Amino acid sequence: MRFHSSLNAIIVVLLLSGCAAVDGRSGGQGPSPEELGKIRPGVTTTGDVKALLGPPIRVTRFDRVDRDVWEYRRYNDPMDELHIAVQFSPDGIVREVLALKDYSREPCSP
Repeated sequence: MRFHSSLNAIIVVLLLSGCAAVDGRSGGQGPSPEELGKIRPGVTTTGDVKALLGPPIRVTRFDRVDRDVWEYRRYNDPMDELHIAVQFSPDGIVREVLALKDYSREPCSP
């Protein structure tokens, strides 16, 4: 019984540490608005994006529009998340950058 109590306490601590506030100086985790502002559609290349933002969390291919989409996430705090999609044409040039708020992370209204 004592083992289960200790295990439960460890799990609670780990879960709560995931909800800790982000250091105010860092401004969140993931690509910053300043970094995203440096990406210029029609000019910036895949190499430029990788150097600026690092590797994406996922790459998706959209054959119908002949585009690759690199996905990133930006967390300002546990309840404020952005999905960032950088779209590339076959020549490796950025065509579009989208930053979409994840409203499923919004607190429920009473």
